[in-house]
Order: sequence, then structure tokens, then C-alpha cells
Amino acid sequence: MVAKPQPKRVAAAAATKKKHTKAAKEGAATSKKPAATKKPAAPKKKAAPKSVVQAKVSKARAASKTSAGKKLKTTTPASPPAIIVPETPSAYAIDGPANPTAIVVLGPGASAGFDHPCMVDLSAALVAAAAPGTRLAVLRFQFPRCGFKAGRLMATFHGAVALAKAQRPTAAGNVFIGGRSMGGRYATHVADDVEARGVACFGYPFVPPGTPPKPPRTEHLPALRCPTIIVQGERDSFGGRIEVESAGGVLRKALASSSAIAPIAWVATADHSLVPRASGGTRASALAFAATAAWTHFAKHMRR
Repeated sequence: MVAKPQPKRVAAAAATKKKHTKAAKEGAATSKKPAATKKPAAPKKKAAPKSVVQAKVSKARAASKTSAGKKLKTTTPASPPAIIVPETPSAYAIDGPANPTAIVVLGPGASAGFDHPCMVDLSAALVAAAAPGTRLAVLRFQFPRCGFKAGRLMATFHGAVALAKAQRPTAAGNVFIGGRSMGGRYATHVADDVEARGVACFGYPFVPPGTPPKPPRTEHLPALRCPTIIVQGERDSFGGRIEVESAGGVLRKALASSSAIAPIAWVATADHSLVPRASGGTRASALAFAATAAWTHFAKHMRR
């Protein structure tokens, strides 16, 4: 058979298709990008040698882990002590002369106010115990009924000292502080801050009675610098003579740790309220003994 010649239109279409196929292949070949060359990795920087402090920190962190991989509790650094803003007592009374040469700021116990008979009689005994030629006044004040929060109790003591100086400026250079039970305890807390000349605690509440036993309230006494005397009943349920003077006892060690605390003045057979047994004398004689012991201590530290 003889092939028929193709029409010109078909031949032209075939040529155009062949030309486009060839161009597409060439374009694909030229569009291929050369493979990206990897940059050489930068050399690792050598760790700087640890300072002595960093080394200690790392060592401490490693030591804080237990063998099981659990971290032990770390002690949080103690925050700086809060600044105490003095709080003026809600009520007070001043006994003694109007122009004293010395003044005692006296805080009450937890269960009695500044006008309790025990506070009134103790104040009168202190005024009477002063040596001839010395004019002694006593400012009795009321603590706020705030659940006896330490911060407010100390703030009120600061305020009472400021009040005493303002009300009796002639005694501003000889301010002594103290109190019954809780009042005496917080006097030892603020004595150094208010720059008292001396402290007298009448029935210091060393350990609250009851069970289970509670830790003694003596943790701050070793740091006390203000000259202090404690007048204590021998039968005091918050720490009597047997408990305090027992060999090797916690209370004895706490008192011995501070050179500022004078030997305890023991009131024979007296309880926490400084009330003796019938065989040990009268309440008046016990308060006179307590006031004399306190005044004798104050007289050693008066500014002349």
C-alpha cells in the first residue's frame, strides 16, 4: 500500500508539539537548583570556669537531693525585722509625783487590765520602794484586745514608753519597763529597742501550764542586752523554783545564757500572782518584797 501524503495542517501541529516538548524538557533541566552546601558547624564554646561562689551553689544544690532524687526542704532566708510603729495605749494611769526623776512603764498580764487590783497595788509598792531623794512614777497601761498578737503588743509597749516620756519629761532619761506576766515577757522583747535603763518582770510566764507541754518562752533571752531582773513566786505554775533551778534544765540554761539577766528574786511560797501561802506572809508583804527587789535593780542602772 502507498502511504497517503499528510495534509499540511496535521504536519504543522505535529511539529509544534515536538518543539514544545523539547522546550519543556530544556526548561526543567535549567530550573533545577544546585544542592545547598552545608556550612561547617561552628566549634562549641568551652564553658567558662565556675567561680568559687558558683561552685559552692552547685555543690549545695547537689547535696540538697536525697538518694531517691527528691529535694530536701531548703531554709528560706530570714526576712528583716518589721519596723514597729508605736501605738498609743487605749487607757493608762500614772501614779507618783508629777515631776519624777525616773519612771517605770508597767504592762498588765493577759487576764487582767491596767486597773486590776494587782497592778494598782504593785504600782503603789514601786512608788513607795524608791530611795529617799528619788522621785519615782509608774505608768500603767492597757494592751489592746487583739487576741494578743505579738506585733500589736510590742507596738503598744513602744507607744506607752513614748507616752511616759511626753507626760513626764523630767524622767525621760531614766525610763524603766516591766510588767506582770505577759507584760513582763513583752518588756524583754522591746527593752533594747526602746533603750530602757532596765527591766523588771513580775511572774515571768516561762512555760504555760497544761498538757501537752509547750516550748518555753525564752528563745529571745540570750540576745537581751538590757539589765533585767525577774521576780518569781516559788510556786509559780508558769515556772516555779523547782522547774527553773533543776540541774541541766532548759530554763536554767536559757537564763544563764544572758549576762543581762540578774539572779531571780524568789518570793517565798508565792504563786503566779505573787500571793503567798498563809504561812509565807501576806500579799502586801510579798508585793513590798517584789517592789524592793525591782527598785534595788533599777537604782544600779539609773542615769545620775
